[in-house]
Amino acid sequence: MKLQSVKCIHVQNLINSLYEKGFSYGTLNLLKSLLKEMFKKAVGNGYMLVNPCEAVVMPKKVKYEPRFLTEQEQTMFLEASKEYYHYDIFCMDLSCGARIGEVLGLKWSDIDFEKKTIHIQRTLHYAKLTADEKIHFFFTTPKTEASDRTIPMLPETEAVLRRVRKSSC
Repeated sequence: MKLQSVKCIHVQNLINSLYEKGFSYGTLNLLKSLLKEMFKKAVGNGYMLVNPCEAVVMPKKVKYEPRFLTEQEQTMFLEASKEYYHYDIFCMDLSCGARIGEVLGLKWSDIDFEKKTIHIQRTLHYAKLTADEKIHFFFTTPKTEASDRTIPMLPETEAVLRRVRKSSC
């Protein structure tokens, strides 16, 4: 299809078909933004008269209820993972409900055994910071402001942390 032939209905049909295939709202929104910028350049350079993305209507954003593992599913998961090297990380993650990057970003100074609390204040990422460097691990702030939080330490979590601390000394 030639650039001048692209109409709003073509972009709308693309968005709708990807939505029906199960693509997330975020992915569809990103696609629309990229196409809108691309067509904006085409309009600016005189290849098109109007941007076909201007009239595209995004599908309604579906908000999913979070699903949590049942007690039986948690037990099955832990039983199956007992032989893995990262078993303690799995236990920690299940018992405190933090994101994996938040658990891996914890330092001993974040753990208060007396108050039985865990302060989530950083997350561990594995990525490039700039295009010309290699992928590596680095700490960054949590995903949202609300993610910087103090959570109560359950007895199961405390047992895991004490076991890990004892084995790392």
